[in-house]
Amino acid sequence: MENKIPDGSKFMLTLKGGISDGESVRLADLIDQLKAVKDVLNALDKKMIGAKKPSLFYRVVGMNMNSPAIIEIEAVPQEGKIDVGSRVIRNLISGLKYINDGKRPIDADFEVMESFREIAAPLKRNLATLSISSNNESVEVSQNIEQRVEEILGPDQVEIGSVRGSLDLIDLHNKKNLFKIYPIIGAKSIKCHFPDQLLQKAVSGLNHFVKVYGEIHTKSNEQFPHFIQIYDIEVLPESSDIPLLSSLRGFAKGAYLGKSSSDHIIDNRDDW
Repeated sequence: MENKIPDGSKFMLTLKGGISDGESVRLADLIDQLKAVKDVLNALDKKMIGAKKPSLFYRVVGMNMNSPAIIEIEAVPQEGKIDVGSRVIRNLISGLKYINDGKRPIDADFEVMESFREIAAPLKRNLATLSISSNNESVEVSQNIEQRVEEILGPDQVEIGSVRGSLDLIDLHNKKNLFKIYPIIGAKSIKCHFPDQLLQKAVSGLNHFVKVYGEIHTKSNEQFPHFIQIYDIEVLPESSDIPLLSSLRGFAKGAYLGKSSSDHIIDNRDDW
């Protein structure tokens, strides 16, 4: 594949493996790196259009696995969606440049910053370099991007409390014990970690509203919490399980010694 800079709806990933691998890229690292890049693109996409789901999908349109490995990817709008591919790709490259300079990308919320933080995870293992280029712009992903994102977001402030929300996306891989809750108000989602003894409660709460108790972590520069270390999980009843007020009719017959409720109120009202 000719090493050319693609147009605005396309971008190129250039990857080089470590010396111990002869600069070849390991399959596991390639898979993880592609997913990490896609996660950033999806976060930028959702932020731009103000939706819960991304409007773009991505297809590989060119590949050269010689050292360095070069993968050309095209952003394609979902059917019926506005094409924001070139804008999302520009924000990917400019965002990485901002973070490399120790600055927060413009309009980047916590979800976007968190996805940027994870983009360099494979570089900590066997990848030597990663660069992203599009439309005559290029940026190299720094291995220190996680530290830089943490510095930009600031330290955690921790308090004990509870949060209500819908429980979703349980991740038990390698005993991670993570799930996300989606509060009715406030943060879009909050990552939660739970101990092994709460596994059954976590599974029972899947796709239900829950109240979680624990250490609530909020970045000093953020308005809403981003993480909860869970102490306990309460699965809340469905609305159909909650008794109606009408079901209380006749519950305490004789409570007013033969008087009607209206007479009881009149007799005990303070008219001062």
